[in-house]
Amino acid sequence: VRIGRAMRFDPRDVLAAVEEHRVTTLMMVPAMYALALQALARKSTDLSRVRFCISGGGPLPPALAEAWQGTTGLPLLNDSNSCKDILLRNFFSDD
Repeated sequence: VRIGRAMRFDPRDVLAAVEEHRVTTLMMVPAMYALALQALARKSTDLSRVRFCISGGGPLPPALAEAWQGTTGLPLLNDSNSCKDILLRNFFSDD
């Protein structure tokens, strides 16, 4: 599920899409993960299909990574490169 630049980020919509479309990989900037954590505190979401949570596009505060894993049980992986190239570099690389 892609959220285009023209759309406004709403963590409730993203989490609903994760459930509905059985998303397996989340790629967001740290601020989006922080907002998603706040939304998860208000309403539980089935994240059982999610295998990878990748943060990019800005510094990932260790406290956010710990809070994400504590809440979801999923490690939040930090990638210092932009979110645009994470998929290509990490999942289609021969290395």
